[in-house]
Parts: sequence; structure tokens; C-alpha cells
Amino acid sequence: MGLGEAVWNPELELGANVSQNRKPYKMAFIESANLSNFFEIVLEFRRQQIMMTQQTPSGPIQMPQEQVGFRIVEQGWQKA
Repeated sequence: MGLGEAVWNPELELGANVSQNRKPYKMAFIESANLSNFFEIVLEFRRQQIMMTQQTPSGPIQMPQEQVGFRIVEQGWQKA
């Protein structure tokens, strides 16, 4: 679950030189003596370029900026 990690960074989850990736995350656990279940989400990461407006002395211009976007593609309870 990443309890010892200080910061979650989507760029690190995507990885170097990769434009798209899927990764599962276990978010919650319910355990008893006989059963173990966890709630999992699967995120899809995608590197993309967006156009950002920059103000210059000549007026506003559009500059490309790279960012990492992500979305939930699956979620639900699972049996361990």
C-alpha cells in the first residue's frame, strides 16, 4: 500500500521512455481468520502534450507542455 513512501508521483509510475502503462493498486484490505479481501483500482497512465498559454511582451503565445494523465479503468473488491 505504500505506507513508507513520502510522495506519489504519476510520472514515476509511468516509467522512463514509456508513453502508456497500466498499474493495479490495492487500496483497502478486510481480513478475518478465514478470509482476505482487498479493494483494487487499476490506473492507466498516458504521457501527453497539451498547449499552455504563456504571456510574453508581444502578447500571449501557445507553448506545448508534456504531462502525465491518468484514469481509473477498473475497480472492485477481490478475494486474496
